[in-house]
Amino acid sequence: MAPVSTLQQMPDPNSIQKQKDGYTKMLNDQLKQGVDILNQQMDHQKKYLYAEGDQKKKEYQMKIDNQVNTQMMNLMQQHQQQSMSLTQQAAQQKAALEQQAMQLTMEYTQKMSQEDMERQQYEMRKQQYELEVKMAEEMAKLYQKPEEPAPIAPPMPVAEPSPSMNVPQPGYPMPQAASYPMQMPQATSYPMQGAAPATSYPMQGGASYPMPMVTQPSYPQVRR
Repeated sequence: MAPVSTLQQMPDPNSIQKQKDGYTKMLNDQLKQGVDILNQQMDHQKKYLYAEGDQKKKEYQMKIDNQVNTQMMNLMQQHQQQSMSLTQQAAQQKAALEQQAMQLTMEYTQKMSQEDMERQQYEMRKQQYELEVKMAEEMAKLYQKPEEPAPIAPPMPVAEPSPSMNVPQPGYPMPQAASYPMQMPQATSYPMQGAAPATSYPMQGGASYPMPMVTQPSYPQVRR
């Protein structure tokens, strides 16, 4: 019996090559399609990540901006409070300085008025003292003049006696006015306290006249 050939049931090399080429092309197409799909997915995911990153950046930037704005407001508020406090302190110091200046000015004015009054009183006392010294010198010159002789009184007329009266004839001279030398008292020096006191000295003859004192001027010190 002759052998039976099974080659007819098997594909030949040409058909195998064709099938191989067909499957290779299909695999390449599928590979390319898969790669394209992966690339598209990758691009989409990149865009999503970029978008998400931008969103997060925006949110973070907004958060940072809010924090910065909050800190800026706090800083401005603190600066305003410090400025107000500094202004108040300066106003208080200016008020204290003004009060001190007013007090010193008032003290100076009072002191000047007091010194003016003391100076005026001193001038008045000085003028009064000079006037009294001048009057005392004039009185001293007046009392130091030579004494003039007293005038002789004329004889008194004698009435004629009547026959019924026995009146003796006057045979006695009229008494003359007595002349006495004046004694000047010694001047006494008193310290100048406004005006020197006047002293009364008895003069010979019975009369007593106030005699002002002639003293050396002693001026009080004027405070400058």
